[in-house]
Amino acid sequence: MARAIEITARVRQLERNALRTRVNQSFMIAHSHYGDNIDLGMMSHGFAPGYEVHELEEMEAAVAPLS
Repeated sequence: MARAIEITARVRQLERNALRTRVNQSFMIAHSHYGDNIDLGMMSHGFAPGYEVHELEEMEAAVAPLS
């Protein structure tokens, strides 16, 4: 039982590490395209303010085939 719990905890840690790596890579890609013209600090807080839910859904649909 203890071994199964350890395996589950390890898998969760690997998933978190993979997610962190992908997020970091996304920030690096954005920075490589926009350089100093992008506010990475603001980007780390989520979507830019001012968008309506339907606009975010349209963006998500547009980028889904590319991800």
